[in-house]
Amino acid sequence: MRRSADIDALQHVLSAALGSPDPVCALARLDQGAGAFAALDTAVLARPTLVGGGSPYHPTSPAPTRHALDELVRRAETLGVPQILVPNVRRSDDTSVLRAAGLVPVATESECVVRLTGEVDEVLRTRVGAERLNDLRRRDRETSPR
Repeated sequence: MRRSADIDALQHVLSAALGSPDPVCALARLDQGAGAFAALDTAVLARPTLVGGGSPYHPTSPAPTRHALDELVRRAETLGVPQILVPNVRRSDDTSVLRAAGLVPVATESECVVRLTGEVDEVLRTRVGAERLNDLRRRDRETSPR
């Protein structure tokens, strides 16, 4: 799970990539979930959209709380943005707050969640094999800050 600080940092990167102080753009510009977005009306794809509550470029984000969603709505109103995208909410999360606010789910990709129980190395060794696990550990040591 991403911490809210991680999501905020990713939002800043997204804003910088968009050349905007706020993460606002047309859905078509995000170039994500093209198959699911392709089914949407072209007006929806072109409409300015506030991207909030998660980050579009990682597997899953926790569903925003009612308070966080209220803040997103206020921010969208302040910016004059008619549409909000809350990307990559986990399918297992309670989305009743999002549905109550009028947001519509769009399935973009499959999701895989693995719960690790017991000794992590043993679970990984079983899933990926001892040789692959050693290779992953070696790569981690090479890329980790010293």
